[in-house]
Amino acid sequence: MNIREIIAAAEAQVREPVSLEQREAGTYQKGHFTWNGLGITLESAKGMVRKGVDRNGKAWSIKLKNSYGYIKGTTSAEPGDQMDVFVGDDPEIELVYVVDQNKNNQDIFDEHKCVIGCSNSTDAKRVYLSNYSPGWKGFRAVTALTVPQFKNWLEHGDMTKPLKGQDYAKFLKAASLSRAFNTPEVRAYFQQRE
Repeated sequence: MNIREIIAAAEAQVREPVSLEQREAGTYQKGHFTWNGLGITLESAKGMVRKGVDRNGKAWSIKLKNSYGYIKGTTSAEPGDQMDVFVGDDPEIELVYVVDQNKNNQDIFDEHKCVIGCSNSTDAKRVYLSNYSPGWKGFRAVTALTVPQFKNWLEHGDMTKPLKGQDYAKFLKAASLSRAFNTPEVRAYFQQRE
């Protein structure tokens, strides 16, 4: 099977939680696949409706344009959570886009959301925003990383701070690995920081 078929099979495994309590507890059927050595669990498949209650007690729901889940064995800015990920339409592309997310309508960092399956940061931002309610103001910045750079960031980066502005030397040692500068966007991004 190719990666698209693998992802489609994982999406077919996901079942809608029957209650908000079941969603929050995570006790419902999820989908699983591996992408470039990263184990990904899908909590919601493309087309499903995600529901929740925000920190102010306001209910929300959105029909997902892309599958959504987390990268197994990782950490995030949310204590006890793993790194969130959206799956774009081109999973053969070996880049990861890390979105620095603010708390909605505030200039305060909240957490990271990763996007795979996109060819450029404009597409990654579109994927990210299309999976939020109209008027969502949480987008802060997006950073393009190769898979080796991303894995190194997961190990050495500070998940409690935006990726943009962190000390890149600590976790981008993987930049010299093969295909590290395989697109003009990634090459330009890192040349600006040399």
